[in-house]
Amino acid sequence: MFLDQRLLKKVPEVTIYFWVIKVLTTGMGETTSDFFVHRYNPYVVVVVSAAVLAASVFWQRACSGSCGGGDTTRGSTGWPSRW
Repeated sequence: MFLDQRLLKKVPEVTIYFWVIKVLTTGMGETTSDFFVHRYNPYVVVVVSAAVLAASVFWQRACSGSCGGGDTTRGSTGWPSRW
């Protein structure tokens, strides 16, 4: 029966480690963003940040399943290769 089958988890288990990592990464992201926006021209920082984000997403999608990684459903980047 369907309800007896074990389902794969798509979200991390919410433990104290999850919250510590989440708070640290969020805090570091906000601090880094504030630093760059206040130190340099905010318009340039936003454009450069968007370009870096787009390049990293493109790279992860292009590498998915073909850049190593032992798992057949995920590339070396850890992203699913089949969306």
